[in-house]
Order: sequence, then structure tokens, then C-alpha cells
Amino acid sequence: MHWILSQFHAITKNWGVAIILPVLLIKGLIWKPAAMQCRTSARMRKLTRGGRR
Repeated sequence: MHWILSQFHAITKNWGVAIILPVLLIKGLIWKPAAMQCRTSARMRKLTRGGRR
């Protein structure tokens, strides 16, 4: 992790930006699976609520 931060710092010359960039990169990588999980969870809630009526 330090190596990645060092590489971003070498590019940006700013530690604040160097910290924010990997966070944004990780968020971008997990955005699609997280969105799919939310949709699946919403469908399951809808199914369980519909079965009680």
C-alpha cells in the first residue's frame, strides 16, 4: 500500500491527492458489484414482504 501511495505522490507531488486517488480507484472497482448487491437485496426484501401478506 505504501508503494502505491508513493507512486501517486510522485505523480501528484501532494500527499492529500495521493491518498484520495487510491480511495477513488478502489471505490470505482467495487461500484458495480456493490450496485448489484443492493439490487439483489432490494429484490429479496420485496419477496419476503410480499410473502407475509
